[in-house]
Amino acid sequence: MIDVICVDARPIVLAGLRQILSGHAGIRPAGFYQTGREALQALVNELQPLVVLTDIMLPDTNGSRFCLDIKKKRPSAQVVAFSQRNERSCILSMLQCGAGGYLVETAGAEEILAAVCTVGDGQVYLCSRAQQEMNSTPDLGGYALPSITRREKEILQLIGRGLTSRRIADALSVSTHTVEAHRKNLMEKFYVKNMPAVIKLAAEYQLL
Repeated sequence: MIDVICVDARPIVLAGLRQILSGHAGIRPAGFYQTGREALQALVNELQPLVVLTDIMLPDTNGSRFCLDIKKKRPSAQVVAFSQRNERSCILSMLQCGAGGYLVETAGAEEILAAVCTVGDGQVYLCSRAQQEMNSTPDLGGYALPSITRREKEILQLIGRGLTSRRIADALSVSTHTVEAHRKNLMEKFYVKNMPAVIKLAAEYQLL
C-alpha cells in the first residue's frame, strides 16, 4: 500500500486528487494540506508517507525548497511535483532537488496514478508532456532557457543596465506596477528567487 499526502493551495484540486487516489486499491490518501508548512509539520509529527504529491507554487514556499525540506524531514519520502508549467528548467530544478516525478496539471487520472505507483516503487516518472519537453529541448549545460516575451526582454536588459523600476517605467511609458509584474514573471520563468540570479543567468546565455 502506498500512503500519499497531497499539497496544494486550491481546495478544488485537493478534492480532485482525493477522488482519483481513493479509486486505486493500492494507494491510500493519508493527508491533504494547503501549505508547505502544514505538510512538513505533519511529516514531523505523525505521517510517514511513501509519496508526497505537491504543487510547485505554494503560498509559503516554492517547489525546489519544499522538496529539499521534505527530503530533510523524511528522507524515505518520494516527491511527485505537479505544475501548470512545462519548462525544462522547472522539471530539471525539481529533479535536481530530489523529486522522483513531474506532472503537468493537464495530466489525466491515469498518469497521476502511474506517477504515484512508479515513484513509490523508487523509479522516475515524467508525464507525457514533460517527457516530450525534455526530449525536444536542447540541453544547455543542465539548464534550458525559458521563453520570454519581447517586453520582458526589454525590461531584463534595462535591469541589467542598473535602471530602477521607476526609470524603466518612464523609459517604456508604463506603470511601475507593470514593471514589477514583469520582474515577478521573470523570476518565476527563470525559477529563481531574486533578480540578481535572473541577471546572472541572462548574462550567461547572452540575453543582455
